[in-house]
Amino acid sequence: MPLDAEVAKSDLAFEAGFTEPAFGLLQDPDLLAALFTRLAPFGAQLNDLRVELGSGSVGDEHLLWYLFNYVMTMRVRVDRVEVSCPLPKDQMARFTEAMVETLRALTESDISFRAFAMTVAVHAKLKGTSPAQYLSRFVANAPKALGPLAGNGTVFYFGPEADRLRSDVTVDTSAVVPDAVFFRVRMLLDPKKVTLESVVQVAKQYVQTSFQNLDVNVPM
Repeated sequence: MPLDAEVAKSDLAFEAGFTEPAFGLLQDPDLLAALFTRLAPFGAQLNDLRVELGSGSVGDEHLLWYLFNYVMTMRVRVDRVEVSCPLPKDQMARFTEAMVETLRALTESDISFRAFAMTVAVHAKLKGTSPAQYLSRFVANAPKALGPLAGNGTVFYFGPEADRLRSDVTVDTSAVVPDAVFFRVRMLLDPKKVTLESVVQVAKQYVQTSFQNLDVNVPM
């Protein structure tokens, strides 16, 4: 019987790698116009758009844009776009829609993608069991002579299948929320098999399948 989970904290990280670096991208006025047009419905304002030089290297320079009143962070670099944000249930659809609109704006500047990387991290308390009891089903034989066992966790790595190039699932004791379990699902998706319109649904389905196989009900 799957265990019900009470989510205390959840975060999303997304990265889309470009097929090749676009060295003039950050100075492209058409890209800025497309981004502003597509992201304005999500609270994009010019005052929240900055050009960050970082360390001064080409790889570190990027456009930085905050959305949803500084809740979502978006970085456009010469070789990839990065998006990070928490995952409140009542805003998940709009957050992921803004992410897809960013990708659409990039395609208008003739950007193509080599891979989509999605990470969902969840800290959750499980009803009816403790983190140690739950994690013991995955790690049964800890080393004996190294000191008192303070906790355990594991990572499962998976190879290519269907629209995924690879994936991994982490189950561990939460270091952020007391008496909670930390789950992390990461996947690398193939743009040849996943469209911009389907990338969010494909990723969401894999996350849900991962939780089902871990015998937990995590509301998403």
